[in-house]
Amino acid sequence: MLFENVWLCAFIQIVFFATLQAQAPGDGSSFCQNALFTKPPYPNNIVPLMDSYDYSDLRTTWNTRDVDGDMRTWTQAGDKSCRQVFGSCYNLAPGQNNWLFTQHINTTVNGVALSQVVVRVNFSLNGCPTGGSCQQSFLLQMYQTQNIDPSGSTNTSNYAAFANNRVTVGSNPSGTVVDTQDITVPLGAIGGMYLAAQETGTCVSIYHIVVFYYVCPQQVVNFISYPMVVFNGRITQLACVSGASVVGVQSPLATCGSQGVWGIPNGVCSCNPGYTSIGQTCQTCPSGTYKSEQGSSVCLPCPSNSSNSVNGSNQCPCLQGYYRPAGSGADSGCIATRPPSAPQNLTMGTTS
Repeated sequence: MLFENVWLCAFIQIVFFATLQAQAPGDGSSFCQNALFTKPPYPNNIVPLMDSYDYSDLRTTWNTRDVDGDMRTWTQAGDKSCRQVFGSCYNLAPGQNNWLFTQHINTTVNGVALSQVVVRVNFSLNGCPTGGSCQQSFLLQMYQTQNIDPSGSTNTSNYAAFANNRVTVGSNPSGTVVDTQDITVPLGAIGGMYLAAQETGTCVSIYHIVVFYYVCPQQVVNFISYPMVVFNGRITQLACVSGASVVGVQSPLATCGSQGVWGIPNGVCSCNPGYTSIGQTCQTCPSGTYKSEQGSSVCLPCPSNSSNSVNGSNQCPCLQGYYRPAGSGADSGCIATRPPSAPQNLTMGTTS
């Protein structure tokens, strides 16, 4: 009966995303990984810590608690596509205080505790009738602990609110409202957490939960190599690709932004002499060609009466019996007339 009411009242889909790591616990179902169920791919700047699509029955993984003691709280109905729904629809009953708790989520990446995770909420809420105690929102709460704590994870006194933790669609929406919101959850240097949804008189159904964190992806742009970096707001030292070097004296630096997007770098790289650009790489000039300056110019055939037999040359030496006049550059051809020898046995005299 509850879920009949839930579906009549509302449909909520929540997606929690958090920062480089596989799904948090190793208790996902292999059934949910089969070819009959295809989970949407994540963008390359998102790394999931937990995804409810990885579980065939969250009743064995998550917990609920009826704090107000009226025997009504969140319930869950599983389907065979790994898209289960948790719902609570007592928006007309006063004094509701119902909690839904996830399993423990590891928020440590490469030995470093994440400074934040992101909650992406895709949901629907039903409007409230005039008057009464109906709520048009629910709250997200967190309990930070590095350790798995089965008993403490359902103790609501362990949970704390954070800025902008209320998920809402505004006042007095008419009918069912579907929306998507991103909520940033700041974390201390703990390295683990439980997440909870608290409703106090809302008709909701949670369809999908993903906890993830942002990374700036590994990439090469303008001959600058960017590593994959977990968002931390700090400046990262970048490097020129092979065959390129810094233009001027400033090595390239950039900041990984909060949504996994690299900022504009401070510093420029370009292909070295003897290397030419092919896409985002610097490749050696083949034998018989040269490139004399740093930059984006192409490899040129050796000038007249010159040649080289190695790749990556910045000039072509003159053939035997030829020379370049003094002051001429690598782009000049070689001439056959030999230069005059240095004068010998010079004498000086004066005339009146």
